[in-house]
Amino acid sequence: MEEIELTAQPYNAVELNAKPAWDLSELSYMTSLPMSTLLQLLDRIPARMFLMGRRKYIFREDAVAWIEDVARNNPYSRRQNRRG
Repeated sequence: MEEIELTAQPYNAVELNAKPAWDLSELSYMTSLPMSTLLQLLDRIPARMFLMGRRKYIFREDAVAWIEDVARNNPYSRRQNRRG
């Protein structure tokens, strides 16, 4: 019998979109942000989350609303400190 290796990653984006709620590692994957950056953003701009056991989860709709809020409050601007 062939051994199956169980790993937490890579996630499948299609399967994640089917889930109603994501944990922080799944949110990190879906936003392509490192976990440390995501945690810093969540400290600065909190999102609606809930606990299930010891894990934090966010509903997919709340995650999208939070991303839109972050984008609205932090518009992209080109860096001005170019070296010539």
